[in-house]
Amino acid sequence: MRTFYWIPLLLSLAVACAGPEPVGTGEVVPVETLPDSYRGVLEAYGRGGEEWEAAREEVQADPALARFVVDNLIVEVVRAHEASGGAERVRAQAALTRARAELVRLQEHSTPVLVELFELSDGIVATLTSEIMVEIGRPAAVQGADLLFRESPRTQRRAAVLFGQLPHAGRAEDRIRGQLLVLTESPDWFVRAEAALALGLRGGRDRETEEARIRLGQLLFDEDPAVAEYAARGLGALEDPGGVPALIAGLRRAQEQGEVRLAEACQRALETLTGQRSSSLTGWETIWQQSLGGAR
Repeated sequence: MRTFYWIPLLLSLAVACAGPEPVGTGEVVPVETLPDSYRGVLEAYGRGGEEWEAAREEVQADPALARFVVDNLIVEVVRAHEASGGAERVRAQAALTRARAELVRLQEHSTPVLVELFELSDGIVATLTSEIMVEIGRPAAVQGADLLFRESPRTQRRAAVLFGQLPHAGRAEDRIRGQLLVLTESPDWFVRAEAALALGLRGGRDRETEEARIRLGQLLFDEDPAVAEYAARGLGALEDPGGVPALIAGLRRAQEQGEVRLAEACQRALETLTGQRSSSLTGWETIWQQSLGGAR
């Protein structure tokens, strides 16, 4: 692992890091100038094996040392990713895989940093941090929930995309669901759309689906066709057959208004929820009525 010092608040990935205290913005710090414990843990990581296994325990017990290692691992992830398409792609891919795995293992210390970096960054850095948070799973969902409450529509939208991928958050799930419901009322259509899809995706991993089903049914008639389309996709992901009548109504809207993408989304969702296929609105109405008769 190279030795870098991360700028405070993770504002730049071009800055190198080292040691418990900042040594200057953008300054690359030679390994030999590090405190012994910091230099030793980097050397142990480089050698790997049992030496690193033992060093990792030391890292996990020391928050300052853990932050130093996490910062360096994130830099390693980004730089290895950048090099993965070049001449050293095999070595870069191995370095990338290992650094990501260590960030997951050090999740107690890495998750807050990843959450902060996800909010502050964009592009490939945000993508990489998002992927690692998904690997971490529930702890990332719990600790990252506040991202959904940010005032910035950009952060709300990106957080909704992230939470569509994160697993059920246990006791924190009600809070997450509640905020996604709030975001479906955002004046920003992009936020409404991503929140609608995330609501459905998360509902498909939850026992509680009624609130999401009702709200997604309403969003099928959103003034923006893209939001309606994402609501249809969300209803399909929700896997609640009670969403079929709303999807039939949404399909009717799509056909009447010539909204092709919405019609396709409603069709796919109806096929998912019923396990059947139809090429017409009347056909879907018949399938639903027959389903109700069978249920009785």
